[in-house]
Amino acid sequence: MLYFVQKKGWLGVGKDDDGNFKKWGEGDRKFMRTLFEGKYCKYDNYFNDVLEPLFYEALANPQANNYFSKFECKIPFLSGGLFEPMKGYNWQETDITISNNVIEMILDTFDRYNFTVRADDPLD
Repeated sequence: MLYFVQKKGWLGVGKDDDGNFKKWGEGDRKFMRTLFEGKYCKYDNYFNDVLEPLFYEALANPQANNYFSKFECKIPFLSGGLFEPMKGYNWQETDITISNNVIEMILDTFDRYNFTVRADDPLD
């Protein structure tokens, strides 16, 4: 899902030279990889320190102006419950550590594919 959203330029929407936020669609089209590389924030464990806040704060809850301060960029609120913790999972007090090397292998796999809505569309 996030690879489709990043492909549309809806993740990591930053500011222009005048300090105004760019438009939706002008975000980082490789946001997940760039996030992993530490551009948006520093971290120890990518799953605990980056993915969980992304899922359970930025994507699951509306933010003022869609601005997520942890990454200093705009992240869209995706309603519908897809990114809400299941069955009372308390992500802030539970440490599940997935090795950064495992995450990197997953990203390497996803990065090999072109996530589009229509593969025959030259704009995608």
